[in-house]
This record gives sequence, C-alpha cells and structure tokens, in this order.
Amino acid sequence: MIAAAAIAALSFAVSRQRAAQPPQRRLAYVYPEAVAPHSAPAKIAWIDRRIAGETPLIRPGDWLSQAAQAGRYMDRARLSGDFADHAAAGRLLAQARSEAAARTGPDLPVAAWSLSVHRLASAASALDRMDNYHRRDSGEVAEQQAMRGDIAFYRGDYAAALKTWTGPSEGQPTRLALYYQKTGDPDRALVELDKALRAGHFITAQAAANIRYQRGLIELQRGHWPQAEAEFTIADRIFSGHWLVLQALAQMHALRGDIAGAVALYRRAIDAAHNPETMDALAALYREQGDRANADLWASHAQAVWRRWTTLLPEAAYAHALDHELAFGSRERAAALAAANWRARPYGASAVALGWALLANGSAAEAAALMDALNASAWSTAEQHIVTARAAELLGRTDKAETEKAAALALNPRVFDRKAGMIWIGH
Repeated sequence: MIAAAAIAALSFAVSRQRAAQPPQRRLAYVYPEAVAPHSAPAKIAWIDRRIAGETPLIRPGDWLSQAAQAGRYMDRARLSGDFADHAAAGRLLAQARSEAAARTGPDLPVAAWSLSVHRLASAASALDRMDNYHRRDSGEVAEQQAMRGDIAFYRGDYAAALKTWTGPSEGQPTRLALYYQKTGDPDRALVELDKALRAGHFITAQAAANIRYQRGLIELQRGHWPQAEAEFTIADRIFSGHWLVLQALAQMHALRGDIAGAVALYRRAIDAAHNPETMDALAALYREQGDRANADLWASHAQAVWRRWTTLLPEAAYAHALDHELAFGSRERAAALAAANWRARPYGASAVALGWALLANGSAAEAAALMDALNASAWSTAEQHIVTARAAELLGRTDKAETEKAAALALNPRVFDRKAGMIWIGH
C-alpha cells in the first residue's frame, strides 16, 4: 500500500469545474509520478519489476501470493491488451483457488478475471462461493454486488444491473456511465463520469485517463468528433503512451483528414502493444485510401493474432475477431463467431454484431427479428437502428427503414457521414 506521507497534494487541473456541479465537490487529485507512473510504458515496467521480484517468493500452497501475482498480470493485461497476460493471470488464479481452504479463497479476483475474459458463468460461480465465506469486509461485499450487476448487464438484464449499481451506497459512477451510454442518455453518462473525476480523493493518472477515454467514446458515439478528440488528447496528456488512447487519437486524425498523422499514431499504437484491433483499424484506413497492398498486409498480421487469441481465450476474442472477419475475412466464420459471442454475452452489443453477421450471410429476416427484440429493450444506440434499417431495406420495408434511419440520426447526427466509415474504434 502507498503510505499517506508519500502522497503530494498535486491538483488535478486537466478538467475544470462545471457550473452545474455542486460547489463543494472538488476535482480529484492525481498521485504524483513518483508514487504512481504517468505513462503506460513506465507502468508496465513497474509491473514487470514487481512480477520479477515477487515470483521467487511464491511457495506451493500460498494462495494469497498466487492471487496477488495474478493481480499483477491482470494489471499488465489492462495496459498491454495481450491475451498472454490474461492467460497467465487465469493460471495463477486457478492454482490459488485449488489450494485455498474451504470457505475462503481468491474468488473476488477470480470473478474479476472471469468478467474480463467474458466468462459470465464462471464469474457468477465465484461470487456465489463468497456467500459462504467465514468473513468478508464491507469493500469485498460492495464489489461482489457490483460484479453481480456486471453479470446482469452482460446477460441483457439491464434493469437488474441498474438496480444493483444504484444500491444504498453512493453508487457505481463508471458502471452507471456505461448503462446510460448504452441506453440512449449520453449526457447522464457524462455526469456519472464527472462524479468519478470530482470525488475529492486521490486517483492514479491511469484511472483519470481512463475516465477521459470513456468520455471520448461517448462523444464519438453521438457524433461530437471535436469533443471526442479533445477528451482523447487529455487522456494521453495525463497518462501517455497507452495503445488504446493512441489508436483512438489516430482515428480522430483520420476523421479530420490528417491521414499521415493517423497512420503514424496507429503505428505507434502497434509498436506499443502489437494489438490486432489496431492492425485492423490501420488496414481499414489503408483500404479507404485505396492502398490495397498495405491493407492486405496489416489485415493478414491481424488475422494471425486473432486466430491465436480465439484459441487461447475464445470468449474474450469473439467480438473483435468477428469484426475482423466481417471486414477482411470469411462471412461464414464471422457468423460462427457472432453466434458464439451472443451465447457468451447475450446483451446489446453482441446482438448488434450478430445482426451484422446475419445480414452479411443473407439472413435479413433473422436479423430483423433480433433487432426488433433489441429495440424493445432498454438498449438504445445508433448502430442497432442502422442494422434494423438495413434489414428492413432488404426485406422491402421502406417505411420502417426510413423510421430506423431517423432514429439512428437522432442518436448520432453524423452516423451517415461519409467519413464515419473510418471509425473502427468505438463504433
């Protein structure tokens, strides 16, 4: 733990108070760089040193140390995006779980890991085991309940998720932001993220940057491109060199016509993480520019990684790998991945992805039925209405198609902008 004496009172000045905020709420402070790194490369190096130093100290039967080491790999995975880090954490947690005594163990991190790799049943089982523990502190109970809300959300039970996340405590602002973002209320989503930034306590640069990144995605998805780029820029200023933010910034450069700048940023992101999602985004940009050779090159690089990752941790890979197949690969494989993704997490984003795959394989009626069910739920995004409109067009339902296009435009006025085809990240 970080000693309080080591914490300097650095003001987090990258965000200004809004007039609508209660005056007593102040901006959170960011830990100084001497306490918590302010860049992704520095944070990864710090984690690597901890892993190297702690690995020789782990002994058979010491499940606490194994779980702690798994946490290091999970932290690294959040920065690297590398499925090998996720897999290493999973192996350590499985060993720790097998060696823990009855009515105790690492089930909270097991649940967190299972959610991160999209294994909802495993997460639910781990949380249920905690109900029989000899002892749990209040923080563990609160996070256990919050994760039950996560499971409900990704199973498509949005009402249950909302109820869980707005419990008797102060709530779960970042989780609530996700709920409101995906149910058609981006302004309220931003308010929730503001709460997380303005809590009046210390947070890491990484956490502050992640909140800015999430704000940028919300702005992007409602067509506010300059605001999205501003948020991504602030995120990179707070915590530099994170591949997620670099690829988001690359995309914004492309949207405003700076293709050379976009390519350079995509290449930086690839150098930082070798992530196939970034490779796909770069391939899509090259294809948009008519550069088929470079498009094929980067798509082939991405495909090789996706094939490895769908073998290593299939549930975690399905959604992004099917995007690759739809754009550059096999329609049939995309349909298989989309169906598997829907089985793993039957919520709105999976339904939309499956809808696209069904359309690509000539199943417009099935896609229409799936979207009608989604549109009847609380889920409300521009993309689902685009899929619904396309299915309606293919079925000759022109009035419905126009209605759905209008619904998409109401949520994102730039959704049919010609340049919107360059959006790969956060579409």
